[in-house]
Amino acid sequence: MMRPTERLMEEHRAILRALDVLERIADRYGDAPSAHAEDARAVVGFIRGFADELHHGKEEAMLFPAMEEVGHSLRAGPIGVMLTEHDEGRALVRAMEGALDQAEGGADSFAAAAYSFAELLRAHIDKEDGILFPLAERALPEKVRAALCVRFEEHDGARHAAAYRAHLDTLARLEERLDASAA
Repeated sequence: MMRPTERLMEEHRAILRALDVLERIADRYGDAPSAHAEDARAVVGFIRGFADELHHGKEEAMLFPAMEEVGHSLRAGPIGVMLTEHDEGRALVRAMEGALDQAEGGADSFAAAAYSFAELLRAHIDKEDGILFPLAERALPEKVRAALCVRFEEHDGARHAAAYRAHLDTLARLEERLDASAA
C-alpha cells in the first residue's frame, strides 16, 4: 500500500519542476515582460492551484490534523514551521500576481518574488521530505495512514481530478514551450 507521504512527495517533484519553470520565466521576464506575461501567469496559476490549493490543502486539512491527533502541535515544531512557510509562500504568490498586474516596474518585483518563492519552496520541500514526512510515517498508526491514502485519493480523484490533470498539463506545456524557445 502506498504511504500517504509518497503521494505528497510525488507532488513535490511536480512542484520542483514548476519552480524551475518559474525561474526560467523570471530570467526572461525583465527583458520583455509582454512576451512572457502569459507564461508567467500560467506558472503562477499552477503554483496557486496545484501547489497551494491541492497540495498544501491536503497537508493542512488532512495530514497535519492527523499528526495533531497523535500529539504533534500545529503551532510549534515541524508542523508550525511548515504552516508559517505556507503563509510566506502565499504572500510571495500575491506579490508575483501584483507585479504581473503592474504596467510599469513590475518586472523587477516579479523576478524578486519569483526567486524568493523558489528558494523558500525548495527549502520547504527538503524539510518536509527529510523531516516532517518521516516523522508522520513513524507517528501515525497504520490505520490512520491507510485512511489518509483513501482521503488523498478521493481528494485528487473524485473531487479534483479535472483540476489536478489540468494543472499538470499546464506545467508540461510550459516546459515544452520554454525548451523550444531555448533551442
